[in-house]
Amino acid sequence: MTIDWKPSAHGALATLRASIEARKNAIAVPDMATTTCTKVWTPAEYPNRGPMMPLSLLTYAQIGLWDNADKPETFVDPKTGQMRKRYKGMRYKVSIEGWTVPASLIQKRSGAQFSRGVQLRQAGEFELKIVDVNRSTGKFSAAFADELRSLIARNDPEDLYGVLSDRHGGFRYFEHQYVHVRFTTDDEGATVPEVTLHVDGQTLVADQMTAKFISPKQRGAGLRYHQYVDRCGYAEHVASQRAALLAQPVGGSQA
Repeated sequence: MTIDWKPSAHGALATLRASIEARKNAIAVPDMATTTCTKVWTPAEYPNRGPMMPLSLLTYAQIGLWDNADKPETFVDPKTGQMRKRYKGMRYKVSIEGWTVPASLIQKRSGAQFSRGVQLRQAGEFELKIVDVNRSTGKFSAAFADELRSLIARNDPEDLYGVLSDRHGGFRYFEHQYVHVRFTTDDEGATVPEVTLHVDGQTLVADQMTAKFISPKQRGAGLRYHQYVDRCGYAEHVASQRAALLAQPVGGSQA
């Protein structure tokens, strides 16, 4: 039996779908007077597909470093209530959520224009299992493999690396789009990460990563550090909206 189902064209869900689609198809015009980049970027059908936007077009981003080391080996399946063994994936990953639109068009609850989780490996393992293997199979060009090897050689062997990828039509990497994480010491002597995004020759350094303002739920899921990159005044936009709501009279105007 074949069920011919189509989403409703009416109601709140239809309005939400239309809003999300409009944001996905928006032409990236950064709200930055200093930006002179002429590149354009068309969002993929879904945020977890396709390459990342040029960093010069980025107006807002959320970057997070996740560590799965403290997760318990078993968990309760919310669907069945049964205890299950947790899948042991990579320990570290970087999450990236990005937008290219002005602050007024950013709706976090509807999702980012670009969203990706990048698995990280230490230098030796990364070069052996990712660079060497994908170069030998032809998935990485010689130029890209040399670029990664050169970066590894210039940095600490404890640093972490990962290449942006997706699983649309099979697993695929995006050349010249990768992440480098190194660890530094802050003024109080604590070890903190510094995340550098490399996208087609452009770089963005997240060197203000913090463990503050992470919710218990996020921490339980493995988020350890995060940073917001705000080039469009999104924080000010949200603050002004909240102030306007607070300034509205309760119960309407008085006669």
